[in-house]
Amino acid sequence: MSLRRGYFYALISALSYSIVAIFAKFALGTGVVPEAITFWQYLLTSAILLVYFLLTDRRLLRPNKDQLWKYATLGIIGSMMTNFFYYHALTHLSAGLASMLLFSAPFLINLFFILSGLRKIKTIFFLPIGLGLLGNFLALNLLDEAIQISTIGILFGLLAAVFYAFYAIFMDLKIRNQNAHQMNMFGTFFGMLASGSYLLLTQPAALIVPSESIVWLMLNAIFASVIPVYFAYHSLQLIGSDKFSVISTMELPMTLVMAFLLLNERLTPIQLIGMSLVVGSIILLRLLEMRIQRTSALL
Repeated sequence: MSLRRGYFYALISALSYSIVAIFAKFALGTGVVPEAITFWQYLLTSAILLVYFLLTDRRLLRPNKDQLWKYATLGIIGSMMTNFFYYHALTHLSAGLASMLLFSAPFLINLFFILSGLRKIKTIFFLPIGLGLLGNFLALNLLDEAIQISTIGILFGLLAAVFYAFYAIFMDLKIRNQNAHQMNMFGTFFGMLASGSYLLLTQPAALIVPSESIVWLMLNAIFASVIPVYFAYHSLQLIGSDKFSVISTMELPMTLVMAFLLLNERLTPIQLIGMSLVVGSIILLRLLEMRIQRTSALL
């Protein structure tokens, strides 16, 4: 029963993340700039989690200095910069393509460990990495001159993946054993301070958002930073990171379905094949990681 519940929680987390691009697209359509979406996401998330801790465990509102600098690094360099470039990518690309580029992060993470030597990556891991690169190439339709895809949008999407990879690596190496909700609250708090300061220095008027965007910004915060983190945290406890990471790959096809139904986005057959390769390569990558972990545990 606990395993079944863990899988269910992982699917809820993936579904929650998958709809974020849709809410962000609607918010952008009201005239909100990407930086303001990031600021309001963090403001609302940190406020919701503050209330949660006040009602449950106030001790977690007093992290030590070492935790604070780690949360600040994760929140500003990892989370805020990921959202900054991801929301900018959404202004130039479809929700499906922007999300697919963000999913380049697993390949960048493995590339980091290959180059750094911090972990030994077996040669077989190059198979899913190659499939993922081929999938990205097909999905972007780089050889089809009839389809114009924004170069700056692709750049923003890839930069989002780079910072998301940093987020995952830093969390893995530096703060793996911290309380997930405490990390989320203080990470978003520091992200709010950084994104708010940036807006005050560059375009302070953007902090005041149109009234018609409030609902989308609230939904974006809840589905991007509250619901998925809560369910991912409990899913990890029940089924472990290996199984959770495989199920989380459902986020990309879910985003495509949402974009098709709600944004009327259309993709060519070649692009769909490419995205299928991306999803398949990520699943293969996760399965290989699970196999390596099991082998290591037996030795």
